[in-house]
Amino acid sequence: MFVENSRGFEGVDASKRSREGCTGRSLERLAQCLKTGADLIAILTDPIHTPGTIAQFTQDLDLPTRYQLWVYENLGGTEERVQAVTLAASQEMTCTPLSVVILQRIAEPPVPKELPLLGIPDRYFLSFSDRPGLMTKREVRVHILADLALRLNQVFGDIGAGTGSVSIEVARLISGGQVLTIKL
Repeated sequence: MFVENSRGFEGVDASKRSREGCTGRSLERLAQCLKTGADLIAILTDPIHTPGTIAQFTQDLDLPTRYQLWVYENLGGTEERVQAVTLAASQEMTCTPLSVVILQRIAEPPVPKELPLLGIPDRYFLSFSDRPGLMTKREVRVHILADLALRLNQVFGDIGAGTGSVSIEVARLISGGQVLTIKL
């Protein structure tokens, strides 16, 4: 298959690869692959699902995992072209309608320069690979934190913490306190 033979991807574990055809289909299967943090995703494009559309869809998911986008055009032809571009740059490029896009996971999660005091964006929390997106969402965390009426120097227990998103937010708010977290 294409992913196995693509230049530069020979060392990627076969179990961490995914092949998706978007031709005439929705992008839901692609969303599932992205949410699980697949290392390498190959996508066959069409006139509707262009590299730019795929890049925008990937960015709109706002996930903690970041991807490098590779575009393979005219494979095997005299005008074969391979380009590595950022998701943002790919939205401006024009390609042949039937191309192959490879999304390659970037190993390092994004490091924010500054976080808000309350309501850290979901993309900064790592999720479970077998249950992508399973966490207390930002909007819910903000309401929970407001209802808790937290105080400085408080001891806070989070039983069944999951990804720890609530505990992390609490720890930032109760300066001098303690947060005890138990993941069930």
